[in-house]
Amino acid sequence: MVDNIHLYLKNLRGSAAYWKTAYNELIRQIRWLGPPHYFLTFSCNDLNWLDMHKALLTAEGQPNEDPNKLDIYATQRLVEMYPVVSRHLIIGVNALVTFVLNKDKVFGGKVED
Repeated sequence: MVDNIHLYLKNLRGSAAYWKTAYNELIRQIRWLGPPHYFLTFSCNDLNWLDMHKALLTAEGQPNEDPNKLDIYATQRLVEMYPVVSRHLIIGVNALVTFVLNKDKVFGGKVED
């Protein structure tokens, strides 16, 4: 059991085994594809997405509530209640990736994936 603990912990986000696995996958990709010219990371800033807060307030039956007037605790509660928030990020990232891959001049030339 102890010998196989890495196999279980590598799926636990934030664990040392998880980050070691992520690091090894990145190194494998660099060895296979070569070093990246651009490396982008994205994070979810869900506590500051006013358009999302407005939609969530509407879903809560409070369409006239101003999302700018919510305190941080009310905003966090609202965001945590709806898993659609993570989908909002995924849609945005996919739209950006599609845009970048289909345009020739975004990064000065055609982007290859």
